[in-house]
Amino acid sequence: MIVDGPDDEGKMFERPGKLSDMFPSPYPNDEAAKFANNGALPPDLTLITGARHGGEVCDLTLILRLEEMAYGFTYYITDVALPSKVA
Repeated sequence: MIVDGPDDEGKMFERPGKLSDMFPSPYPNDEAAKFANNGALPPDLTLITGARHGGEVCDLTLILRLEEMAYGFTYYITDVALPSKVA
């Protein structure tokens, strides 16, 4: 559930997630993110998605590559459907 709002009464409420919602940060703040990543602030992948044609594949590739490095297994992406025009 996503915390959204405020509603007509000024209160926050929860709603189901939508595809247009941003991914929540896994870190509570920038300092915690730097601590977990050897002093470097991790990239905001939402910017990559909007900045490149086929950015969804770029995001997926980065995420899978990080998992491969962390856990030692490899993904093979054979067929990825992309929209004809990325808005």
